[in-house]
Amino acid sequence: MNSGSIEGKKTPRKQKQLSIFEAFGKAARKRKHMSDEELPTSTCSKKIQSSHFGIKPETSMDNMEKDDKRPSKDVIILDEDLDIIDNTNEKTLTETFDEDIIPASPENCAILKKVNSKEMPKCKDTNSSVKVLSDSSNPTQEKDDLYEVIMADKREANNRLLKKEIVDDYSDLSQSTPPSKSPPTKRKVSSPAPSKENSVLNMYDSPDLIDTFPDSFDLEFDDEPVTVSWLGKPKSRLKVAPDCLMPLPDLKPSQHHTVLFDTSYFDMGPPPPSRASYTDAWDSDHVKLPCSPKSLFPTPQSKNGKLTNRWELIENALFSDIRDSKQLEEAILKYNVRFNRSFTALHDFCNRVLLPAERKEFFDKTLPSMTNLALSLPTILTQPIPLLRRQQSHCITLSQQQIACLLANAFLCTFPRRNSSSSTSEYASFPSINFNRIFVGSGSDKSDKSIVGKLHSIFHYFKRVTTEMPSGSVTFEHRVCNDFPVWNKTPCELCELHICKDGLIEDQGKGMLQMDFANKYVGGGVLGSGMVQEEILFSICPELIVSRLFTEVLDDNECLIIMGAERFSKYSGYANTFVWEGDYIDSNTRDSWRRKVSHILALDATRFTNFEDQFKIGKIRRELNKLYCGFRCEFDPDYSPAIATGNWGCGAFGGDPVLKALLQLMAAAVVGRDLCYFTFSDSALMHTIHEMYTYIKSSNLNVGQLWDMICRYNNEVIVLSKKQSRSKIENIFEYIKLINNDYEASTDEENSENIKSMAHCLYGM
Repeated sequence: MNSGSIEGKKTPRKQKQLSIFEAFGKAARKRKHMSDEELPTSTCSKKIQSSHFGIKPETSMDNMEKDDKRPSKDVIILDEDLDIIDNTNEKTLTETFDEDIIPASPENCAILKKVNSKEMPKCKDTNSSVKVLSDSSNPTQEKDDLYEVIMADKREANNRLLKKEIVDDYSDLSQSTPPSKSPPTKRKVSSPAPSKENSVLNMYDSPDLIDTFPDSFDLEFDDEPVTVSWLGKPKSRLKVAPDCLMPLPDLKPSQHHTVLFDTSYFDMGPPPPSRASYTDAWDSDHVKLPCSPKSLFPTPQSKNGKLTNRWELIENALFSDIRDSKQLEEAILKYNVRFNRSFTALHDFCNRVLLPAERKEFFDKTLPSMTNLALSLPTILTQPIPLLRRQQSHCITLSQQQIACLLANAFLCTFPRRNSSSSTSEYASFPSINFNRIFVGSGSDKSDKSIVGKLHSIFHYFKRVTTEMPSGSVTFEHRVCNDFPVWNKTPCELCELHICKDGLIEDQGKGMLQMDFANKYVGGGVLGSGMVQEEILFSICPELIVSRLFTEVLDDNECLIIMGAERFSKYSGYANTFVWEGDYIDSNTRDSWRRKVSHILALDATRFTNFEDQFKIGKIRRELNKLYCGFRCEFDPDYSPAIATGNWGCGAFGGDPVLKALLQLMAAAVVGRDLCYFTFSDSALMHTIHEMYTYIKSSNLNVGQLWDMICRYNNEVIVLSKKQSRSKIENIFEYIKLINNDYEASTDEENSENIKSMAHCLYGM
């Protein structure tokens, strides 16, 4: 097999390969001198195969260290628990892997592992399990034995180490893939070496071993070269809820926390409301509810401008027998005379998408239950709901039943004063809440495809809650931050990073603070035609939609954190390919406040139409302050979960992914939280961000230094490129490397001159 590298620096093959096996012995010798308490734990069995050493099966590696009958020192011991080749005679091992006879490659390393797990074929003329080396002290015999093992495997399996097998074997020692029966087509590829944290050899779990990995190595695979799916710190080592959380205090209402249900109720089922009877508040500080006596409405029957109580109109309209979507539209229009467009998307969904049985179930069972739930508003929600106004930090905790009641009213378009799109209307600074826009549709086939997926998710949510009402609660925290770090004087260094090209924030980020790439009007286009990250999140977790009822547009120093929202739907696709895929059972546990252990951070980035504008100092400061506001820990960082995020502010918002990743790393460093970063199938971006992160860490650059470098980048690259009309601009990471290397070089030269000067003064040189 020829040595080479497609990317990265080419390194001497034999020297690097031998260093791997030397490291095996080094790591094993290190563990020999550890006490039992110091040895790392493993899920693998510590039993040793009796056919390997001729000893009793119950003998463990722990006892073998003290056993007088331990095999001779020339025997290579395969520790099934540590998966480390214990070489007490390194010369024998390095001679065994003679490059001219047996390549000392990772493939052969994997074969040694498989010997220990009984997956190897039996040696010729041998009825027992394959042994690695004989008990003989003859190196030639040992070499022949190992050569026979490897050649036997090659003849029978014919390069069975496919890409998937390698990844599976090294990520989970308890799993293995059977060999392929038909000989695959082989081709030679060269792959960059895995990082220290994400190597295919990370099963050895030894710092001494990891430090000796080669820069590149050759492997023979069946179709495609090995692709690394993640880099950095293993995700399993990041802090996640509920394990890392502090115990919660008792749930009690306060000046800054409104709790809308009875916190003393601990029985099964939804908790009762906080007050025995309905209390109305028709003012600018509270949600104007449709059941308010002050909600009045003009009707054609009214004479002399007399107004009618709107809630009575709603009750009369919804108590009628509604058998199809047309009758539903007519009922809604009885108390919404300003609606002048047909509910086209709703009719298409009900008549063309729903199966006859599903349509019948909705109008016979689900919709009547929804109307009963909506009309129970005065008895389910008896306390006024405060508006989360700008520059006011406040929390609201509702029961899931209260949220379902509010969403049923939103579906039936009952909320007053919330239908106007005028910039001067009373609620112009709030998102829409009534569902009339999604019922109308966009008129575009592509957009209406995503609306179908949204309606499916919403219909399914109401089917679930009307069948069995959940009994938990959800907290909405509107956070305002006015004290920010002085970014150019911040000495913090970057925390840990796990970066992955596969997976989704809502799935693989379970138990972490999950980023919602939000619009400043929370929910974005969830009740319209939009269907990107935020809209998808609000569709599969419809309880999030209720935040639009009381959350004002977010300022630059504000964010919204939702704790306890339950997920109800599966999905696939993105934007106009979004498809509802069925029911989802949320397995998250509940905390002492009855909330699902789910934390979602709605954080809006700045939208840029001009790429260069995002590097301006004021824009950088705004993004960092916004991130700090959301990432900031209410408790000690040791009791706060990692942050699951991704390409925040990119895509339609025009942000540079590398810059946005750097800013998130900087903000997370200041608050002391690790990042779990998803690049959404972008492998190149994953490698770029990880390379940048590794370079910054190895160069010991802190947040203050990175701030200065970004400022210099804007002044020396962005501004200059505009003056010179340059079409191509250096990547921010490349610029950081350039100026950091120049700084180190200038520092070295300065130190050299200082040494010469001191030598001249002291010795006259």
